[in-house]
Amino acid sequence: MKRLIPFFIVLLAFTGFCVWWFSPTQVVKRRSRDLCQILTLEEGTPATSRNIGAFQLDRLLQPQLQLEIPSLPEANGSFERNEVGSAFSWLCSNAKETRMKFGEIESVTVNGDHAEVRAKVDALLNISIAQPVDGPGDAIFTWKKAEDGWRLEKLSWK
Repeated sequence: MKRLIPFFIVLLAFTGFCVWWFSPTQVVKRRSRDLCQILTLEEGTPATSRNIGAFQLDRLLQPQLQLEIPSLPEANGSFERNEVGSAFSWLCSNAKETRMKFGEIESVTVNGDHAEVRAKVDALLNISIAQPVDGPGDAIFTWKKAEDGWRLEKLSWK
């Protein structure tokens, strides 16, 4: 019986970790960080390498995505997932550099199949025609649970 005690302790610790890791709060935090990593395009990286992120981006988005980005008027509104994918592909080909550094999380709220992550994000969008975004801001990631996991429904940047 004494030999089984360490096994049960490890099993209990592993179960606790899994419950924490797969909790909706932790999942939407990770997905928000993943989104920022996908949207980060290093300077000098070829467009073909950058476009790999489009496949990762697609799995994070709802079929319809709402964007609120005051500094980019043409990026505000409701867009279909394929439109966002096309815009991302254009960005991959035309951006000198983009950066979305996910910072401090201010709050995470989960209500059933909806979740909201409020965080500080340091962003840089450097494209050949302008530099419309540069500096820290407050981002609100609104997620909705779908059959295959949490998907981004709305992104607000202020």
